[in-house]
Amino acid sequence: MITPISDLPQDVLGFDVGEEITTKDYDEIIGPAIRTQAQAGKGVRAVVRVAQRPSMSAGAVWDDIKLATAYCGQWRRIAILADKAWIRTSVRVTNFMMPGQFRAFELDELDAAAEWAASTDGGLQVTLTDTAPRVATLEPGGRLTKEDFEDAAAAIDPVIEEEGSLAGLLIASESVPGWSSFGSFLAHMRFAKDHHRHVRRIAVCSDSAAAQHLPSLGKHFVAAEVKAFDFDAREAAMGWLCSDD
Repeated sequence: MITPISDLPQDVLGFDVGEEITTKDYDEIIGPAIRTQAQAGKGVRAVVRVAQRPSMSAGAVWDDIKLATAYCGQWRRIAILADKAWIRTSVRVTNFMMPGQFRAFELDELDAAAEWAASTDGGLQVTLTDTAPRVATLEPGGRLTKEDFEDAAAAIDPVIEEEGSLAGLLIASESVPGWSSFGSFLAHMRFAKDHHRHVRRIAVCSDSAAAQHLPSLGKHFVAAEVKAFDFDAREAAMGWLCSDD
């Protein structure tokens, strides 16, 4: 059984998941709420509270697949609240395969989960160390846009032009944010092509399983040395970027 969660931020859906999820739950609660949100062009943002491991009927599984694929491009941020480690771990491991961003929270973190789900997509925060070795930090705030990469280039290019290169690039994102459009994906590819030969090392701080494969994949596409770190290991990542080892 699924019941709505009330008193959430505007345009954030909320669902409490019981012991069993049925076709009726999709037909009467989940489906109408998600369709209304998606068709309004607002994108789907939600918090889902799972107090125990639910079972799903065969019909519910099929409804879940149909709903996910029908609005694949509309998923924005989905927060999963659970007190079971296996649920939180599965969210982190499979997040890179999901449309939009999924993030795990403890069962009692409803306010934090709702705030995260409601936060605005887009925005790429770029900061540069003031002294040598110069390191640029990129922190995505949501799905990346073409303008995000233009802003990043505007901040980094003058340093490369003046000093010839960057010691390192630190990318910090708890999950893989994805792109807002195919145009933003192309902008990402152009940014990587134009800058990778001017960066000695790239550190990726993320809890996404996809990030752990970046060092082996990166050596085929970029000249820089790439290393993955846990999301909370930013200090270690910065130390590695600045070292001569």
